[in-house]
Amino acid sequence: MMAKKIQVGAAVDCTTLDLDAFEPLNDDKGSRRYFHDTSEWDDFDIDYKELVDPPSKSTAGVIPSQETVDKFLAFCTLHWSKRPGTHIAIFDSRGGYGVAAYLCARYMCEKLRAPVHVALASLKEVITPCGLADDALLRDLQTRYKGHREWKLESIPSWWWPVDDDEDANADGKGDDDANLKDRTKPGESGDLVVVIPPFEGTGQPAAKRHKANEPRQPDPQLLRVDPDSPKYERAVTVVNQLTSVPCDQGLPFHPEVRIDTTDELAATLPNKQYKVTWKSTGRRGLLLILNEGVYFLENDESSEKKVVVSVVQGDMKFPPPNDPSKRQHRTLLDGTLVHDKEGDKEVPRFYATDILCHMGGVLMAKPFAHRAKYLLDGVVMARKKDTSHNYSKEAIKLRAKEFFEIERLDFVLKNVLRGVTHGCEGVVFVPLEGKYHDGGKVMVWEKSGNVSEECLVKHVSSLSYAAT
Repeated sequence: MMAKKIQVGAAVDCTTLDLDAFEPLNDDKGSRRYFHDTSEWDDFDIDYKELVDPPSKSTAGVIPSQETVDKFLAFCTLHWSKRPGTHIAIFDSRGGYGVAAYLCARYMCEKLRAPVHVALASLKEVITPCGLADDALLRDLQTRYKGHREWKLESIPSWWWPVDDDEDANADGKGDDDANLKDRTKPGESGDLVVVIPPFEGTGQPAAKRHKANEPRQPDPQLLRVDPDSPKYERAVTVVNQLTSVPCDQGLPFHPEVRIDTTDELAATLPNKQYKVTWKSTGRRGLLLILNEGVYFLENDESSEKKVVVSVVQGDMKFPPPNDPSKRQHRTLLDGTLVHDKEGDKEVPRFYATDILCHMGGVLMAKPFAHRAKYLLDGVVMARKKDTSHNYSKEAIKLRAKEFFEIERLDFVLKNVLRGVTHGCEGVVFVPLEGKYHDGGKVMVWEKSGNVSEECLVKHVSSLSYAAT
């Protein structure tokens, strides 16, 4: 793609959606096929998304459920809002001729209001002369969007057609390869040699279920809890005290949050539109302390005698200075949430950084949020991306800076972002642009389980925007 000057920003994996087109595995363990190493996408700054039909929502044949299609549409919409100049790579188990092409057509019909025949013609231009090659998927598009032109299958690759059981060259099924390939023809044709590419097989287990909010989780193996009486504990807590000028004996110095619980409080707590909005993740809120000898994760715990739990991040988590990748940052402090993102068939620990308190010893808490956000992006995230001497995809905990949106896009965040992220979401967070970390504006939190409805929240924010204009 780089040779063709095409920048890919996201990859959508549809391989499991096509598996009904293949013979099932013969191990009775629910094993799944693996087509690639999903951890490699992070090396190229490409967001990875796997689509899997929930068993309770699956439909007949290879047609994805509406829930899966909605997730695909939301993911594409969210990605292009964040990275409008990049492409999205979509692949399936059948060379792009199956579900991948179908989902592209659904996007064009749903979001771009394209007629079915126009969407299919576009696919022929970008895939191969045949485009979408599955009869059932074609019929579904025609029925769903009332297509008025019958679409004919043309130039389908020879390997597409399946091999029937009675086509074995020998009765015992042990004939040589050339004999097995002989006389396999397309329906209604003769003389064409059909090469059937077998699916790859693996022994992995089905994807783990997403953890619910408030559901107890086993300790993360990526974090090694530190004894409160050990020198490492005192070291981490002392540095945080020095950087923030706030003692941690009663808990960590997080910026104050105000929850929007009633409609009467809404106007008072969200008085103007000088805010940005992001999603509120379900996870472990904490501070990431970056020292040159290691990285610590600190979080509040009322059951602990000292109110603060300190853990050491296992493995080599590297944070280079912006101007010298050979060195390591020291005395940088990040605020964020540790979540478990779903990547393929596994959950990946990821720290979503939402704020930065200190950068390499420099205290930023008195600066406006807009300035702190720039320090976080340029001084931490981009410094890691520019460093080619370290394999960041192998780190025990991944890191990302959370995306913040203009407050006018609240409706988009509620309808698309909350559905597109790959971990649990409790609601949205409003951060004042000019507010300091501890003073100058409070962070407002709206939760889906609260007393203020989503419609009421959107209506209030819309009135702020209109009043300002």
